[in-house]
Amino acid sequence: MEKTVWDIQFHWKRILSHLWTFFSDLMPFVLSHHPECEKFSENHYITIRGIKLCIGCFFTIPTIVGLVLLQGIFHYWRLIPTSLAFAVVGGVSMIQVCAFLDVGKGSLGWKLFTKIAHGIGFVAVFLLIFRLPIAEVWKWIFSYVFYFTTGSLIGFIRAYRMDAVCSNCPEYAAFPMCYGFTHILERLQTHGFIEVTKREKTHQ
Repeated sequence: MEKTVWDIQFHWKRILSHLWTFFSDLMPFVLSHHPECEKFSENHYITIRGIKLCIGCFFTIPTIVGLVLLQGIFHYWRLIPTSLAFAVVGGVSMIQVCAFLDVGKGSLGWKLFTKIAHGIGFVAVFLLIFRLPIAEVWKWIFSYVFYFTTGSLIGFIRAYRMDAVCSNCPEYAAFPMCYGFTHILERLQTHGFIEVTKREKTHQ
């Protein structure tokens, strides 16, 4: 496939002096985290009052934050047996494997459930880490490493799957000047945040 290569130059000084406009131009991608095209419109983001929200981020992260806040208020972790925490981690791991294998693909309810379960699993791992017989500082370090490593892995898988979808799209040869991103790039160019130039064509 012959693919057009685009060079995008960012004008950082202007971006930093007009941050609100810059992020407004990036909408809805800032919150949806997916291209705005029909290939990603189903079960990748939900729309609430006209705002498109990434299902993964906006169901997993609030679950984690909510459960951690409840721990800070009610200290409920001490009521949860370690064996139950291990069982939760195991169960959530199996759910995530099923999701990775596309079990239940196309079901919005199932996808929402897997994202909430993901958040619960995260908190269960944190609970187990903080029960380790080690210094408090190491508990925080292990928690951060776990969060960073898992988040990076999820980000890699998401990027890989997104690229797999995009590479099979008829407009892939024009990426990122395709239907999913062109309106964002046009806004950024209009406000002087970027400069897009066509360089050459390559064979994929």
